[in-house]
Amino acid sequence: MNVPVRSTLLGAVVPAAIVYAVALVWSASEGISAKMVLRDLAQSCKAPLGEGFLSSVGYLLWMAAAAIALFAASTRQIQGSVLNRQFAFCGGGFSLWLCLDDMFLVHDR
Repeated sequence: MNVPVRSTLLGAVVPAAIVYAVALVWSASEGISAKMVLRDLAQSCKAPLGEGFLSSVGYLLWMAAAAIALFAASTRQIQGSVLNRQFAFCGGGFSLWLCLDDMFLVHDR
């Protein structure tokens, strides 16, 4: 299947750029410089290599679970009744919520 470059840009790159810009603007409104947002946390804190590795792997796994479930449900790869697709959407949404919670440490505040 040949996907045009324009639809790829509109469907993937533009939303990602919008999220990126919102994160930078939001951080700036909270008084956090763009340099601090863009730098790696371990680099900013002068932490040793590998510190926080398991936490990073955790939210990457949540992100992967959300992506797989939402992609499968939205492309109708889930066979069976509509309830199966709805379950995949709900599971993907919940996994995405847990990913964002883990990434931004919402549960710690």
